[in-house]
Amino acid sequence: MRRAEVRSRFLKQFDVLYSQLQFRRLHLMENGTSEYSLSLALQVGATETWVDVRFVILTEGTSEQVTLYLERVADNAREDWLPAFLAPGFAPKAAQLIQEAGLAHFDLVGIEEPGDIIADLRQALAQIL
Repeated sequence: MRRAEVRSRFLKQFDVLYSQLQFRRLHLMENGTSEYSLSLALQVGATETWVDVRFVILTEGTSEQVTLYLERVADNAREDWLPAFLAPGFAPKAAQLIQEAGLAHFDLVGIEEPGDIIADLRQALAQIL
């Protein structure tokens, strides 16, 4: 699946896949000079906290693809935005690598437990704040 298709499906299905999150701003970042290609301002849970999440969109959620971007992405975390991964789905090893780096990941499958992605986002925020 191409990155543009992953992004399109994610945005179209966002309300269903991640019903506990809201976004108020969307910015496409397609200048070719960065690994990030999508930015969303997400509200974390029922709080008034909004965070700018910048997505590295992968064509596959393999550990090889994640490893390729992980070092660059983990070093880019800042107080005013949070890096995250987006793929059609993630292999268990790839998801583990992302979690160990303290980053969040989103996919086209959604989440089984509503607290999972919120916990991931809060953990990642705690590391950069």
